[in-house]
Amino acid sequence: MIVEEYNQEGFISFRGYKTWYGIVGDPALPDPGKFPVLTLHGLPVSHESLEPLGKLIETGRPVIFYDQLGCGKSDQPEDESIWSMALFAEQLATVRQQLDLDHVHLFGHSFGGMIMMEYLNASPKGLISLTFHSTPVNLPLYSREWDRLIGELPSEVQETMAKHEAEGTLDDPAYLKARNTFDTKHIWRLDPLPDYLQRSLENMSIADIDIEQVDYLEQLDKIDLPTLITSGEYDTVTPMMAEMQHNGIKGSQWELFDDCSHYAHAEQTELYLSVLDAFLSQVEMERLSKEVR
Repeated sequence: MIVEEYNQEGFISFRGYKTWYGIVGDPALPDPGKFPVLTLHGLPVSHESLEPLGKLIETGRPVIFYDQLGCGKSDQPEDESIWSMALFAEQLATVRQQLDLDHVHLFGHSFGGMIMMEYLNASPKGLISLTFHSTPVNLPLYSREWDRLIGELPSEVQETMAKHEAEGTLDDPAYLKARNTFDTKHIWRLDPLPDYLQRSLENMSIADIDIEQVDYLEQLDKIDLPTLITSGEYDTVTPMMAEMQHNGIKGSQWELFDDCSHYAHAEQTELYLSVLDAFLSQVEMERLSKEVR
């Protein structure tokens, strides 16, 4: 287990439901010049998928995790009508407010980065930087790229996947084997999966949200915060998509991790954290420099 223990752990009330959170370090007491990092996990996994980021405490930055509504240790509402991007953005705002995270770095992986994009519509204050890790900002394009990647698999794998997806038999061993061929190339190039990813899969989300037409491309040029974009060479968020995001956000930095897929932070943890720390440190240094002038 990467996060041995949380210095603070509990639940926040949100729309009458409970949101679990866990904090490594003390958000009120970061090292001088440093700021806490609030993490947003992807779907359908839970906060455990981002446990390696807990190591950022070694750089003097407290790290905050939480489970999005519908997964992990947070409540799992039976009302299917509540699911929307706006709901998850509101949950993020509530977490910040309740934990007094007035000034914070935001880190979003995959769907977590999409929540960040939705959240930015409200022009929130106090954000120090943004990190979009393997985040699809245009779902129609993401779907087309996903299909293209499947089309590069062996024909028998493609046929097996198509057959079972059409029949809805996604728990069939033949489908699981075929899907694993895709996953181990484009989702996580790890065998076996580390313990924290296994646990995240055991706490999968029940949220059923229609995101097929979500498109944040036109919002990219409105972002005026220091921004890091990270992605993997074999990522489902393909290099073309990551570069499009990079070109759309003025002054953003893009790091492409060789021989990695959708979980570069798990596949090359030390390198990933080094790149992330360097970016956060530069942002904090430039902020301090402006305050001194």
